Amino acid sequence: MILKFKPEDFIVEEKLSFKKVDHGRYIIITVEKKGYSTEYAASVLTKYFRIQRKMIGYAGMKDQQAITTQYMSIDNKYENVSKEKIAAFAYGRDDRYIRVIFQGYANQPISLGVLDGNYFTITARDMDLEKIKIEKEIFFINYFDEQRFSKHNLDIGFALLKKNFAKACSLLIEGNHHFSEKMRVVLEKEPRNFIAALQMVPLKLLLLFIHAVQSQIFNECAKQVVEQETNTFVASSFVFPQKPLENRQLIMPGFDMKSDEGGVKSVLQQYDVTPQDFIIRQIPGLSCECSTRMFLAKASEIAIEQSQDECFPNKVKYVIKFLLHKGSYATIFMKYLLLRPN
Repeated sequence: MILKFKPEDFIVEEKLSFKKVDHGRYIIITVEKKGYSTEYAASVLTKYFRIQRKMIGYAGMKDQQAITTQYMSIDNKYENVSKEKIAAFAYGRDDRYIRVIFQGYANQPISLGVLDGNYFTITARDMDLEKIKIEKEIFFINYFDEQRFSKHNLDIGFALLKKNFAKACSLLIEGNHHFSEKMRVVLEKEPRNFIAALQMVPLKLLLLFIHAVQSQIFNECAKQVVEQETNTFVASSFVFPQKPLENRQLIMPGFDMKSDEGGVKSVLQQYDVTPQDFIIRQIPGLSCECSTRMFLAKASEIAIEQSQDECFPNKVKYVIKFLLHKGSYATIFMKYLLLRPN
């Protein structure tokens, strides 16, 4: 099975509702992008509209190697962003682009957590012809997938937690992000001022690195729960049960963690991390509280089409459409659906 062979094979559209008003402080737009990250798109819009980065809000990060459509809000308190300027926006070319469409006004910004879910249209290639069992709803283990841990995300997250800010800066500059040059300039002037350099990175992105550590620990806890079952199977390194399990909440660790649900304390010890490590006073807004995540995720509105694969001779492709609740990974569902034993 091959996923994301090309961006057109992975299409995502947010499910989100907002209360429209005739003229509110916030402009709501949809951003369609191909080949760019969500944060990069936000930085492009910031420069185009000549506004501060904090004036653009979104509900969640979307894949770079995909075609995605998501909502963003623009704080227009100075009324310097017009519908005409939005309509005139153009960035990129056919194979890599960012496009925006005006959707209306609102009195509240779009922020993390307001998303209802995501609609997916995913093509799985290089498949053998077989009958795929499809139920009306399918529950699967709510693992975080590999894109949550893309290059250095975990290493940067652990460095931030252990207050090794020099290492975090080094890894971020090495990654050659759009903010890396600003970090270099700060450190050239003040070689030991790692906090000032890290403040060149959007706070949402710094939080993403901490969340990567929380996600890794969640995955380990979920795996331990599954491995208590006698009948399991492995799909692309993830362990799944062969029979339905009861849903429950598992811990996403933070500085106020008290419960040991799912054996989270022993997993933290494996990584030499304590709840107190999630307090990062040096960077306001980066400390992370404890939260929970459902052990199981649900896919609904599932439809599947099978046809000859034009990219791989003598193979078939499956185009699968479905809806997931916010925060659940479509690639995990695809691995479970297509690689589970019949």
